[in-house]
Amino acid sequence: MVVMLHYFIDRSKIIFAILLVVFLLTPFSLLPKSVSASSIEQLKEVEDTDNFDIGPTLYRVEANPGESFSRTLQITNRSGEKDSFNLTVGNFKGGYSGVDFLENEDIAYGAKDWIDLELINFSLEHGQRIFIAVTVKVPKDAVPGDNYAAVFLTRELKSTDTKKGQNIAVVSRAASLFVINVPGEARTEGSLESFSSKRKVYYETPFKFDIVFKNEGNIWLKPYGTIEIKSFTGKNVKSITVEPFKVYRESTTLISYDEPGSNLLPGRYTATLTLSRGYENLSDTSTITFWYLPWKVIAKYLLIIIFALILIRLIEKKFYISFGVKRRH
Repeated sequence: MVVMLHYFIDRSKIIFAILLVVFLLTPFSLLPKSVSASSIEQLKEVEDTDNFDIGPTLYRVEANPGESFSRTLQITNRSGEKDSFNLTVGNFKGGYSGVDFLENEDIAYGAKDWIDLELINFSLEHGQRIFIAVTVKVPKDAVPGDNYAAVFLTRELKSTDTKKGQNIAVVSRAASLFVINVPGEARTEGSLESFSSKRKVYYETPFKFDIVFKNEGNIWLKPYGTIEIKSFTGKNVKSITVEPFKVYRESTTLISYDEPGSNLLPGRYTATLTLSRGYENLSDTSTITFWYLPWKVIAKYLLIIIFALILIRLIEKKFYISFGVKRRH
């Protein structure tokens, strides 16, 4: 019995020693990722907006094949209470109205597999901000051009359906975009696809214009330009600055502009867009026509005209009566 007891004790020591060696030899990257106290700071006087934010919202970095670099994300809880968050990585591509997120879809220029997160699950009290390192490892066989990835921040809230008495999961999400440009042969090719007005006839302002730009290259482009509005006489009455806007690689993007159109008279107008493509001093030009017939302004002028006609009629009548009386005398 004593021999067996010693046997089990010795065996337990051996197992413990093996587990200790395995633990010490295990890479820290494979261990559960936890938050260190130095990575969180408590902000003062943070307004309760029932929300959170992640920043920067966009990183654009140039990196060679085989190169690695790190960037830092900062996440702030402004929800008014303690919340739990998690980070995931996916791809994205340019979309008609901005970007399209592709969490589980691979694309030729997707870079989600290049990204490693220091931390993926954590909790923050209201007003706390956490700093998380993001490491990007560019493959040696990476092709030239822009490659896209997104780090998604998700917060899960619990709310109660008062009608059914059930708990419902409400998920809020934000993202930080990574545009990783690999040097090499850049294919810059893009052009204005269309310039249009929301309406042919406006009865009230603002005037609404749509610009659609198509990028067929492998790097993003940032077109910019002006919209000149002229009256039917050719006089320049308004000028709109089209600020540079991002059109991601191999995508078509729509951008809209509103013009208040204040102090304009009713009539026929033209709008001419001159848009620089954002490379090699190339530009596109397009002109459209629209009418401005504000019923309030037109009604005001009609009332003035009617009043003037009535006034003229009264003056003529008075003059006729006076002139007729004098002739009889």
